[in-house]
Amino acid sequence: MAVSLLALSVTAVAARRWPASLSEFAVLAWLLAAVPSFLFAYYRGWSGAALGLGATIVGLLVLQALPIRGSSGIDWPRSLSLTTALFAVSFGAGWVTESLRRRRSRALDMAYADALTGLPNRRVIDFFLERHFAVAREGPGFTIVLFDLDDFKRLNDRLGHTAGDQALVDVGTALRESTRRMDILARYGGEEFVAILPGEGVDGAAVFAERIRAAIGRVKLPDGSPLTVSAGIAAFASDMTSPGDLVQAADEALFEAKRMGGNRIQINSGTSRPQNAAAS
Repeated sequence: MAVSLLALSVTAVAARRWPASLSEFAVLAWLLAAVPSFLFAYYRGWSGAALGLGATIVGLLVLQALPIRGSSGIDWPRSLSLTTALFAVSFGAGWVTESLRRRRSRALDMAYADALTGLPNRRVIDFFLERHFAVAREGPGFTIVLFDLDDFKRLNDRLGHTAGDQALVDVGTALRESTRRMDILARYGGEEFVAILPGEGVDGAAVFAERIRAAIGRVKLPDGSPLTVSAGIAAFASDMTSPGDLVQAADEALFEAKRMGGNRIQINSGTSRPQNAAAS
């Protein structure tokens, strides 16, 4: 933006102060006036091409109206031809930029998003676990919740993988619809999902997990049976040495929920047996 405005300003000032000499460098003047269109198209794509083209047209009209020696006002044929050329070049640059942006976006999605649910993948959640773990040592802690669909293998065997995939999508939807903006969600792998709840304790996490469990319980499978999920909760503790310790604590709670029949929430309170938070 700054370079674009500077280019137009330099051209306009030069035309006013040195009109006689500027006529000898008319081509340079037109090129300077065209700079905004190219820059906007390059950095903003289609919208930038349109904005830059508008700014350039204004600049060209201003240049034509300036008292340059030998000029008799606006040369409309030349202005029209220059505008047409700028239109083609600017929108061509905009098309290239948009294409590159879409390809970059698709590449990022493939690298960091789960293709089935649209949630972030494990690579993303591992990054944020490391980040929040480091911050929690000096500031407010955080809690994680591991969700795992109950009897998922049996669901696939009984109803097919299409129904299994839809069940995973339904879990992802329930998580998105019931989560604060500050929370971080991801598909952790297979039928397992994880939520990072910054600044939240186990009690608040249990309320969140119960809300998710209830939402998923309202989903009906193709045979009419309900979809159920179990959850394990663990909070950051100062004696933990790595994010892996926190994940293991939540996984132990999740295992206990499964052992007790599933469709329930367990909290790892630091004891050998996680406490029951909610049951079916």
